[in-house]
Amino acid sequence: MRSQLPDGGRVVPQHVVDNISTALGLAAAGLCFTLSPAYVESLARPLGLVRRDIDDPTPMREMSLYVPADRHPSPAAEALADYLQRNVANARREPVGQASAGARAAP
Repeated sequence: MRSQLPDGGRVVPQHVVDNISTALGLAAAGLCFTLSPAYVESLARPLGLVRRDIDDPTPMREMSLYVPADRHPSPAAEALADYLQRNVANARREPVGQASAGARAAP
């Protein structure tokens, strides 16, 4: 994470798991904490875990749009791709979960 920073400025995971349930179980047992997307909160609460937003540094995620290599996407898929490329790529970089709808980056 944040690979462009020098070693002292990076978050380096000590353990990597394949399933979010494993990460939440380890955290619930007090063995670690876990960085997880906000949508897992409904799984975490019954385990006695609470969510804490990360404000500084602001979490950023690189996203890609995948399309079929061997055929053209449907008109609906094409429209969605066009919308995402116009709007998401230009969204202001705000903390995850706090971006307002239709936000635009300053020129």
